Amino acid sequence: MRLQQCRRDDPRFDVDAAKKTLSDAGWKAGPDGLLTKDGRPLALNVIFNNSRDTNSAAAEYVATQWEGLGAKVKLTGGDYSFVIANTFSTTDLSSWDVSIGLTLGSDTPSIFAKYFTGPPKPEGVNFASLDNKTYIELSTEASLLPGDESCKVWEESERALFNDIDLLPVSTTPAHMFFNGATSIYPPSSGILPGSAIRVLK
Repeated sequence: MRLQQCRRDDPRFDVDAAKKTLSDAGWKAGPDGLLTKDGRPLALNVIFNNSRDTNSAAAEYVATQWEGLGAKVKLTGGDYSFVIANTFSTTDLSSWDVSIGLTLGSDTPSIFAKYFTGPPKPEGVNFASLDNKTYIELSTEASLLPGDESCKVWEESERALFNDIDLLPVSTTPAHMFFNGATSIYPPSSGILPGSAIRVLK
């Protein structure tokens, strides 16, 4: 089972709405255009995976968009191990605000529950401070059910996250794979193809 992309409405890009949301929340622009609130600047520490040029381009793009809104953005790039270490293994969970290029996948949906529930950082690993009552209820119920019986309930719990836009897919990186005299019975996932999927044609 994997997280299902099921949500009622696609979010729309609206710079003016974003500026109004920040203004309504008390963020005011200074003479330099940077936003501050109670004397504190709107600063984002962004960790990103720079192992692919597309990942670096994505990080630079979103940084430009946030800077256009008045945020001060610090980009820190590294390989996948660097991103993992500085996102999940850092002793100070408040040392970063955004992690880009971190791919999380599992056939066991219970692995994700601790990241979507419980206390936010720095006390816990609920990084987005989510409090989705439906997800909490259904994921708790699913965790008590055996095997295949739990799958439908897990799927419903995950759908609740997408319906409320608590989880939001924002980009994808294409992975191209070419065959000569062979084919695959499974589509590649993140540029990875299991050997058992390959069928030699000649």
